[in-house]
Amino acid sequence: MSRFSAHLYAGRLIISPERFNLDEELGLDQPKSKPKSKDPGRSSVGQFKTAPGVASRTKDQQIRARRVDLVALDLDGTLLTSDKRLSVKAIEAVTEIRKRGIKVVIATARPPRTVLEIYNHLKLNTHQINYNGALIQHPDHSKPLRHEPLSPDLAYAICTVARKTDNKCIIALEILDKWYTDKHDPSLETETSKKFDPDYVGSLLEPLKMPITKLMVLAPADRMAIIRKVLVERYKQSTMMVTNEDHLTQIASYQADKGRALKFLCEKYKIDPAHTLAIGDGPNDVGMLKFAGLGVAMGNAFPEAKEAADLVAPTNDEEGVAHILWKYIA
Repeated sequence: MSRFSAHLYAGRLIISPERFNLDEELGLDQPKSKPKSKDPGRSSVGQFKTAPGVASRTKDQQIRARRVDLVALDLDGTLLTSDKRLSVKAIEAVTEIRKRGIKVVIATARPPRTVLEIYNHLKLNTHQINYNGALIQHPDHSKPLRHEPLSPDLAYAICTVARKTDNKCIIALEILDKWYTDKHDPSLETETSKKFDPDYVGSLLEPLKMPITKLMVLAPADRMAIIRKVLVERYKQSTMMVTNEDHLTQIASYQADKGRALKFLCEKYKIDPAHTLAIGDGPNDVGMLKFAGLGVAMGNAFPEAKEAADLVAPTNDEEGVAHILWKYIA
């Protein structure tokens, strides 16, 4: 029987299995060439707190001396401000490191269509990590590079249990970059529905025959509490569940992990993981913060992300990403 863990993050409960010793799979059971400090006194301005003088300067110099070939950036809570803006300073910093030949990879929980505007604005030409690692794709390519979906049988079983618990709940499916639902209720809003309409509304019998990138169950908050309790009891050991709003439960494959996805891209691009830098703010970023040669948590990050990181940057509203890129790479 698999174990599982639960984290409360910005009102979001993330429930995931202990994924077959993910640290061991990503090579994280072996220390990096420069082991991560567990000093709780890390600075919130992008450097370790050490004794003043030579020691502090040496640590900064060591970080600046690191070769970086790839930078992985989370979006919400990291590259984007709290009001979902891409700042001029962030654009300038990303543009500068791109000019230096460093690959910039977006690593996000979002589906591809909600990332494309940002991707184009930054003039990127790399693969994206979407759905927390369930999908790796390039906007210019017709086929995904990697897909870690829920199996049709598991997705169908989850939908059946949800509907038996509440026959009026809404089921929505993300399959690659398409949104399928049996009915659309604008009052039950998701981040995607704020800008996009469903690609398909109707019976889900045919879509459920395909691998499902992400499954969503929606209902008013009072009913969702009951549905969620049943789903967690039955599927906490075989899926990853995220609840970011009272009316929504999101379910994905237990293999959806940004660290695993970043490892895959390093192999694809033939980049040594020691020459990577990752920046994030949430529990879903922990895998890539641990995997990267240099992991950076935002000042607004969840404690678990800060614990996994080598450095803590200023917050997303204080140009944290730009600060790190200019200070240590550009």
